[in-house]
Amino acid sequence: MRKTGFLLLVLMGSLASFAQELLTPETLLKIGRVSAQGFSQDGSMVYYSVSVPDMNENKSKTKFYAIPLLGGEAKELASLPQENRVTVEQQDAENIQVSSDGRKVIYTKEVKVAPTHSTDRYKNLSKSNVYVYDDLNQRHWDTWEDGSYSHIFLADVVAGFAVREKDLFEGLAFDCPQKPHGGSEDLLFSPDGKEVIYVTKKKSGKEYAISTNTDIYAYTIATGETRNLTEGMEGYDTNPAFSSDGRLMAWQSMEHDGFESDKNDLWVMNVETGEKTNLTKEWDGTVASFQWSTDNKQLFFVAAVKGTEQLFRVEVGEENPEIRMLTSGQFDINGIAGQQGSVLVVSRTDMNHAAELYTFDLTTSSLKQLTHVNDAFYSRLALCDVKERYT
Repeated sequence: MRKTGFLLLVLMGSLASFAQELLTPETLLKIGRVSAQGFSQDGSMVYYSVSVPDMNENKSKTKFYAIPLLGGEAKELASLPQENRVTVEQQDAENIQVSSDGRKVIYTKEVKVAPTHSTDRYKNLSKSNVYVYDDLNQRHWDTWEDGSYSHIFLADVVAGFAVREKDLFEGLAFDCPQKPHGGSEDLLFSPDGKEVIYVTKKKSGKEYAISTNTDIYAYTIATGETRNLTEGMEGYDTNPAFSSDGRLMAWQSMEHDGFESDKNDLWVMNVETGEKTNLTKEWDGTVASFQWSTDNKQLFFVAAVKGTEQLFRVEVGEENPEIRMLTSGQFDINGIAGQQGSVLVVSRTDMNHAAELYTFDLTTSSLKQLTHVNDAFYSRLALCDVKERYT
């Protein structure tokens, strides 16, 4: 009787394993792509989006949700709540950001600067359809250089509309955001709203193509003057972010020009004095992304560790800052959404699961799943065993 019971259990287990779906391209397209979108004003709710690819439409369909920070039922939103909403009438405007006082707005637009098309250069070839290049850079990754550049525009806000715009790169063949991977993190207002901070590489032609030396600039709105905040730093300088009190600016920086896979260090600058400090100089790792703590005394960041990405923190203002790894395991922390009290909201994924939002308790060092967008999908899926191998 015992043998019969044992065999029955084995048979049921085998049937259950065969009932699991295999991961195919078709099933993969059913997974919701989860992305954090911020917090409610009181910090009690987390906003996020879920995008699902639509093969027939050749684009993703996106819905927005709110979920309590401490966990609970998610509720769908018609749209994300927005403060200081400003209408920019130009339909191609992107990366729209409003100053803290609501009086100014910045955004980016493509502006035709260089005559790269045959019809621009040869008027007798009005029906031709080719590009003409006599210098680099003719192509960046998968995008042909068409003579248009992404420029920053500064405008006044009047009755909720952007008016009297000014092109900060007028006539210049510079891009912000940077191509090909830059985004809204490449431009922002200073906390007092008096300056526009932006990332760009002020080079063109072959000099642009072989260089990885971007700099962070500050444009003073009142005077129209621009100064280079990272002058003399020869590699990529990216992702400027201010502490909430506006006293410090942090950013990521590579040391060498022409070496785009260089170590990414985490730097901090005193805004008043200009004094710069490399917080990760003596640390053997590279910073993928970072976030200020709410008390401005620490920076949380993500970095690679033995084939995974983990969460770290470093103290700001100390002579020999201690770098502490906060998470460990066979998973990736691939983004930090923000902090509310003693809780961080992060994006977490692993070899079997797409990204979901998790909370990390800074007092107990515990991770807890917050969103459960794809739980039903994984309950039907045969998951893989994952093992570490080092060579």
